[in-house]
Amino acid sequence: MDRILQEFNKLMENPIKGIEINLGQDMLHWNGLLIGPPETPFEGGNFRFDIIFPSNFPVSPPEFFFRTRIYHPNVNSEGKVCSEILSVAWRPGISMRAVLCAICHLLAEPCPEQGYVNDACNTMRANVSAYEREAKRYTADFAK
Repeated sequence: MDRILQEFNKLMENPIKGIEINLGQDMLHWNGLLIGPPETPFEGGNFRFDIIFPSNFPVSPPEFFFRTRIYHPNVNSEGKVCSEILSVAWRPGISMRAVLCAICHLLAEPCPEQGYVNDACNTMRANVSAYEREAKRYTADFAK
């Protein structure tokens, strides 16, 4: 719990532009708001999210869930984000700042090779312009 509180306090002292973090039900559950990065299909969208920490954090990584619907190859239908930093690349020394910055980067640079097999992933592989149009539509419909 000390590490989680440390991470939270660091983010409060030096926030990441476009991201708001709040404590949720308890210290193991954060929630927040991510503003879609500029020059992406998510630009200007308001994306609510939850971060769930396992009881053995930082040995195991947290889980990141978008609560706002989003059309993205690295986000499944439940909103769970698939990212190397939250799985195979996880190391106990990785900060929550690094995790949040990686999520923002993933919005700007989707990685369908590491994504879920979903409609967004298939569309992006077949036609990037069609993927971007649909991601913009989702942003307009669900994240405004």
